[in-house]
Amino acid sequence: PKKDYGRIYGGFETNAQWYLNDKEIGTKQPEDPLRSNSYLFVNYQIGKWTAGVQVEGYLQEALLNYNPNYEGVNLGTYFVNYKSNKFDLTAGHFYEQFGSGMILRAWESRNLGINTALFGGRVVYRPTNDIKLTALYGQQRSGFKLSDGKIYGFDSEILLSNALKLEKSDLSLGFSYVGRQEKTDIVNPNFDELTNAFSGRINYSYDAFYSSLEYNYKSEDAILDR
Repeated sequence: PKKDYGRIYGGFETNAQWYLNDKEIGTKQPEDPLRSNSYLFVNYQIGKWTAGVQVEGYLQEALLNYNPNYEGVNLGTYFVNYKSNKFDLTAGHFYEQFGSGMILRAWESRNLGINTALFGGRVVYRPTNDIKLTALYGQQRSGFKLSDGKIYGFDSEILLSNALKLEKSDLSLGFSYVGRQEKTDIVNPNFDELTNAFSGRINYSYDAFYSSLEYNYKSEDAILDR
């Protein structure tokens, strides 16, 4: 049999802008008018294993109104993943969303300059085709650095269609928990280091009709404006 050496795939993207004076809105040309955001990502997959890196460059500087921590050329994200029929394990950077994303959404939008990937570990377990359980831990990315807060999360998705023998409709339930542990120097009022958020949801669809109901709760949290 032919030996499997795996496969390599990836891509390169660059967004560049040349800034000009605009007298009508009162903006002046910056000292470095030519700016660009560039992304090179490479993944290697063999069997059930996948590893990947993303190198990012912001030269001469990042596009205007982007995160000031995007500066120079550096390693943006990297990960190792193992995926089988029941387990999906990731170490390194990863993206995740619980429900509608109100209590947790780690995602990337290059056009908006957003990358809130979590750096840590994630375990997804599917004991059956109708149940999906996710547990994670990480710190959120900010530029090429990580936030001080530590994120803990758990999510469950349960499909009830088969158990209730629904042939023409789908019914599912979900429950999520997210905790963020971060110290604050606020004395009065005194906020807990751990902020807890909970979410419960129910989704139902029939033919072209779809409905979703989600309830979210978050404990008191400090908002710092610095």
